[in-house]
Amino acid sequence: MSKNLGVLINKIANQLKRKMDKEMNENYNLTKTQSLVLSYINSNKEIYQKDIEKRFSIRRSTATEILNLMEKRNLIKRIPSKIDKRLNNIEITEEGIKLEKVGKEKIKELEKHMTKSLTKEEKKELIRLLEKVEQNLLEREKNI
Repeated sequence: MSKNLGVLINKIANQLKRKMDKEMNENYNLTKTQSLVLSYINSNKEIYQKDIEKRFSIRRSTATEILNLMEKRNLIKRIPSKIDKRLNNIEITEEGIKLEKVGKEKIKELEKHMTKSLTKEEKKELIRLLEKVEQNLLEREKNI
């Protein structure tokens, strides 16, 4: 194998981010990350900032910045937790739901294009292998 796996994964991730950001930003003033966060919030009942930090492997400051921008645009709202007043439950707004649907469709289109030369079995295998790689990295992170 002539390519370094880490470099290849990083290159693909950057290409995906650029393409998605370009499409979503030009038409909806939304980044790929914001679109993914909207999707995550919309598909879960109780979401807190720490859940977003963990799900997307981002720092607290990055999550705060993303959520602040999304709240300013009325895509999400923060509701004080009934259990712990220091925490805010993050909920998606009607406007957020509309953009989440658009983002989901754009991601689906991009993934379809990205894997168009793969068979169904190859797609499944690629996902399985990438999940194993992710698990290995998570294990290493715990041990450091």
